[in-house]
Amino acid sequence: MLGTANLSLEQAPPLSIPFRFFLTAPLFGVVAGLLVLFYGSEVITSRWLPATLGLTHVITLGFLTMVMCGAMMQMLPVLTGSPLPRVRFVGASLHIGLVVGTSALVLSFLTGFNVLTWMAMFFLGVGLGIFLVALFVALIRVKVTSATITGMRLAGFALFLTIALGLLLLVARSGWLEFSQPRLWVDAHLGWGLVGWVGLLLVSVSYQVVPMFHVTPEYPGWMRGALGKILFILLLAWSVGWLMLSQQMVSEFILALLLLVLLTFVVTTFRLFLKKKRKVRDVTLWFWRASLIGVLGAVIIWFSLEFVPPTWDASIWALMIGALALFAAMAVINAMLYKIAPFLSWFHLQHRQLALGCFSVSVPHMKTFLSDRAVISQFYLWLSGVMCFLLALLLHRQLVYPGAILMAASNLYLFWNLVSIVRLYNKVNRQLTAEAAKPARD
Repeated sequence: MLGTANLSLEQAPPLSIPFRFFLTAPLFGVVAGLLVLFYGSEVITSRWLPATLGLTHVITLGFLTMVMCGAMMQMLPVLTGSPLPRVRFVGASLHIGLVVGTSALVLSFLTGFNVLTWMAMFFLGVGLGIFLVALFVALIRVKVTSATITGMRLAGFALFLTIALGLLLLVARSGWLEFSQPRLWVDAHLGWGLVGWVGLLLVSVSYQVVPMFHVTPEYPGWMRGALGKILFILLLAWSVGWLMLSQQMVSEFILALLLLVLLTFVVTTFRLFLKKKRKVRDVTLWFWRASLIGVLGAVIIWFSLEFVPPTWDASIWALMIGALALFAAMAVINAMLYKIAPFLSWFHLQHRQLALGCFSVSVPHMKTFLSDRAVISQFYLWLSGVMCFLLALLLHRQLVYPGAILMAASNLYLFWNLVSIVRLYNKVNRQLTAEAAKPARD
């Protein structure tokens, strides 16, 4: 298990760089709730409607990718000692690219204006492109590799393919390119984005985060060494069969194998949480359990659709799979934010205390940065919103409206909780600075 003694902070970026991403993501979550509130049941009618496409990209780019990129810029040098080159420039470029590009992309879906499409292509392409170049430079410089580093490399390549496919689709949408079967390309973009970029990165980071923050046994060696590579190879094989060979049966067989591999990770993670070495209440585990149940539900529904004719509209079940996948990813991000944000704040303050030689100011423990009650309250808001959305798909579409309000409220609460962590960090940092500035006593 990785302990703090193995971590390096000397080359890490200022804490303001990852936190600007962490604080921005919940605001996009609020926007997602407002979008649903405005468009109502349209967002759960079809995956191809403009409102649904806009909502999906608010979540995947504005929330998931925002947090994941911010965390990677901070955790990569801390875990490996290999920082991103020119990290301030990279951080600023990526943040602007994601905020402006995601906003323009969503508005382009909702309005159909081509100028917004080109604007989204420029800002997302430049921002994410700069980040990917810096990321690969940092990963190449890593001297000692690990399962997490290998997974980050594969996830970075998956992000590159996701961006490339997305840009091609936007060019086609603007009328400059034509695909004979555009839905196949959309599915490939979705697969590389959700399973490749989001899935691979979260799985790889889990190898470090779960044992470190939740005091569980380590993941099995064979899983750490092979699972990420297997997922990547299967995703690549599925893409070739789906796009190049148009072999639906072969592609579905490969997709089934891929989902079974993901299921192996889910079951293993459940078992690790049951074997926690420290039997204390950890409310962030509630997010983890909800996420794992969501992935399990999505896999079961997919296999059911393959082997049992659906009694309801198949398109509704397809939306259900997508919703469960997105909610599962958001749950993991929530869980990780509540661990990473206090940890980074505490770790930076410890480092600053040592650098200033100021031991008269007490650095708060990780657990004191945020109360369990605040996390639990936000979890209940989030879970209530998720249940409303799922029930709206199954029972009554008007339930999307309370779901939208709860989604916005949950993300607003998450934003406030993160602000609380930043406020405590700034308070202690000011105390350290003030104490260090005092003249030495005789």
